[in-house]
Amino acid sequence: KKNPFVNEQVLWSVRFYAALPLLGDAEWTPPRMQGFLSEDMPQPPSTQVERNGRRYQMSEIKSALFPAAPGALAIGRGTLRCRVPQAPRDDPADFFNQFFSGGLRTSRVSELQTPALSLTARPLPEEGKPAGFSGAVGDFRISAKLDAESAAVGEAVNLTVTIAGRGNIKSVGEPALGDLPQFRVFETVSASRLSKNERGVGGSKTFKTVLVPTVSGVLEIPPIAFSYFDPVQARYAV
Repeated sequence: KKNPFVNEQVLWSVRFYAALPLLGDAEWTPPRMQGFLSEDMPQPPSTQVERNGRRYQMSEIKSALFPAAPGALAIGRGTLRCRVPQAPRDDPADFFNQFFSGGLRTSRVSELQTPALSLTARPLPEEGKPAGFSGAVGDFRISAKLDAESAAVGEAVNLTVTIAGRGNIKSVGEPALGDLPQFRVFETVSASRLSKNERGVGGSKTFKTVLVPTVSGVLEIPPIAFSYFDPVQARYAV
């Protein structure tokens, strides 16, 4: 994506193609990235691919990037250093035969660089922004439950609110519980669980709050709202 919204997920990938096995491990130095929050993605297994009529072993590195502010953002050059087989000067035509027969002795260090990249992050629109919007961008849903349906006055119950979906789960803010005059409300504790796959980063964030009823009778916790910006629809949702 060249023009994501602020905090919208952008997948950045580097692919390395090797026509011959490397001599030792490659050394990867990632590029400088300023103005992003990032999450490393699981590295998929290397696969064999064909490019321009030649077979390669392809390895890939992926990261999920979240622009932190609007404006122009840059991704610098990443560097990969590896030791590769080198054809002898006296008989370069016999290079492949020597390599695969185990007779090749010469090698050289090769340094490769990825191109520098840039994108422009768009600010989130002010029009239609819900009250209490905390900056979440992606696709989310919310649920809530109590660990008990009945309790004595003064007996604690646990309220668990879960926000799940795809996007920067770590940036999801605590939803407001609203006015609860019939309860003593204790401090909320949160925990995040990330999930990562080929589509990017997602997961869930839970908010647990201890509530202690102060009066008897049927007590109600009002609906709990969570708002986010949907970058696909380019609009806010509650």
